[in-house]
Amino acid sequence: MNKLIFTSLIALLSFTAMAQDKKVAVFDPAGNADNAVKEIIREMISSVVVNTNGYEVLERQLINRVLEEHRLQIGGLVDDSQVVEMGKLMGANVAFVTSVTGLGSNFFISVKMIDVQTARIEKQNTGQSQRGMDDLINVVQTVVGSMVGPVSAPPPLTGEPAIIHLYRPRRALTILSVQYDVVLDNASIGRTANNWKTTVTVSEFGAKTLSATIEGRKAEVNLNILPGGVYYVRCDTSSEIVDTGRTRSSTDRAGRIVTAAITNTLYTPTLQLVDKSIGETEFNAIVVR
Repeated sequence: MNKLIFTSLIALLSFTAMAQDKKVAVFDPAGNADNAVKEIIREMISSVVVNTNGYEVLERQLINRVLEEHRLQIGGLVDDSQVVEMGKLMGANVAFVTSVTGLGSNFFISVKMIDVQTARIEKQNTGQSQRGMDDLINVVQTVVGSMVGPVSAPPPLTGEPAIIHLYRPRRALTILSVQYDVVLDNASIGRTANNWKTTVTVSEFGAKTLSATIEGRKAEVNLNILPGGVYYVRCDTSSEIVDTGRTRSSTDRAGRIVTAAITNTLYTPTLQLVDKSIGETEFNAIVVR
């Protein structure tokens, strides 16, 4: 009987240990990318892991303190043996080690998931951005998400509506008639003109895209809409003179035939998210008549 009770107790303890979330240490990425990019990648890895069932991410302060106590650079853990040693001191079960390499305007990312107790690389995955910073977050989410399993959807954001101020300052008379619709995701929210401004209230939060198109030439700006956020977007137009490949002939005063190239002026919309202090000043300076 005692043996049966002892065996059952061991089984229960083992099950309880297995049921507990794995403690995860996410170290700063190594590589030649800027520190700002590394910080974004580290925070994205933490976000994916913490929203996945079965994992608990260790506090950043704990990781920094252990590294500082052992006089190691926070971003210098590239040796797996160091990772294992530091992970054990932090009480981690799993450590994420990342390397990010800049390739022109894009980034190559390699992520290793190391079992701290066995020093074994449980999983490793790589990815590369194709549009620089624009798709970097999606690449990190895909790379890490495939390593830890299905990610729990974060609760929807709620709170005070956000405000987007759009405006277009007065420009040269030559482009006075060039107007275009500004679209938030799939909904038109205003049509530009010189000396124009409008304000839009947004109650649906998260990633949004503002876009505008003139004869197929498109501009986009990505916004991360937060509750109570205030955003200023400057709308404008750029122009380019292009050769049509055709010519026009005329006769000058001396009776000579003069041939000139026929050109077209192409207009392209521009959208720019500007700093609040700048945007507020420019927006308030516009007087719509």
